Amino acid sequence: AGTEGALRPDKLLMFVFPYITSEENSPYFGILALVFVAFGAVAARKIEIAKLAIAVVLIFWCLSLGNLTPLHGWFYLVVPGFNKCRLASRLFVISHLGLSLLAGFGCDRFFNSRASNQKVWERRIIYAFSALTVMACLVVLAAYVYRNFFLLHKTDYSIFVFNCGLLLAASVLAFAGVNELMSFKKLRIAVFVLLVMDASFLINPHIKPEKEFNRIQNLEPSQNYRSDPIIRFLQARPGMFRVHFASTLYPGNIGEVHGDVSF
Repeated sequence: AGTEGALRPDKLLMFVFPYITSEENSPYFGILALVFVAFGAVAARKIEIAKLAIAVVLIFWCLSLGNLTPLHGWFYLVVPGFNKCRLASRLFVISHLGLSLLAGFGCDRFFNSRASNQKVWERRIIYAFSALTVMACLVVLAAYVYRNFFLLHKTDYSIFVFNCGLLLAASVLAFAGVNELMSFKKLRIAVFVLLVMDASFLINPHIKPEKEFNRIQNLEPSQNYRSDPIIRFLQARPGMFRVHFASTLYPGNIGEVHGDVSF
């Protein structure tokens, strides 16, 4: 439970480049959203629920790392039902909940007037984020030149280039917002457009054309999750348990589809 499906540290690069590797539960949260999270973390000094959000992020981030931290093993032993969790990386979904709250506080702070001491912290955040942006862009550029011109391996870097563009746009937008270089209306529109571009970039590879749908490989839910005597037998068993379906006739997560039990 702690070794299979854990969110390894190298996967944390997916915070910035979601398609640099594959992961069932990507930690990618959005580029501009990360800036808002940093603003929200600064605001946490005075807001109790923001402090709770930070605790949720850190605890479930550690749990998603599996056996790389002792916390996962302790939860496995003492928390009821936790030993039924199959993939540690799925716990990062709850970290996303905490990140969402922090991003909300940070966004609210970004659009409201701030005292001079608050602007100092926010400028530091923007300078740090901008420095990381420049480093990421230089690494992508160096990798592109090395593979395409030295190794002569034609590699498509369009997804990395797009993310570098998002990083640069978020840096400029955050700088303009904190230093009040844009009107409130223009700033809201720019933030909205950047968030929509980021979201569309993330979900676009997962949108399949209708012509790829067929009745052999892509069954409708009524067929794929149909009930049968085995499913009804398992539903009748008390408590929570895990079942390994050796047959490929049963899809994953079928227990969540058929009622109140989890198997």
